[in-house]
Parts: sequence; structure tokens; C-alpha cells
Amino acid sequence: QGYRTYSRQTLDREGNWRVEVRSADGDLLHEQRFAVR
Repeated sequence: QGYRTYSRQTLDREGNWRVEVRSADGDLLHEQRFAVR
């Protein structure tokens, strides 16, 4: 039923970020906000 995926990207931009996890239909499953300093 479940699945797991990983993504990695190197960025050098500070600031407030948001990551969204969406289903194949585009429904929002989870949102995580964080700050890069």
C-alpha cells in the first residue's frame, strides 16, 4: 500500500521554505515549513 521516496537537492538560498507532499491526484497529504539560515 505505502511507498517511500527520497529527493535531494543542494540549494544555497536562505529563507523560509515549504515542502508539500501530494498524492497522484494532487491532493495535499502533508506540508512542512522550515527556515534555512
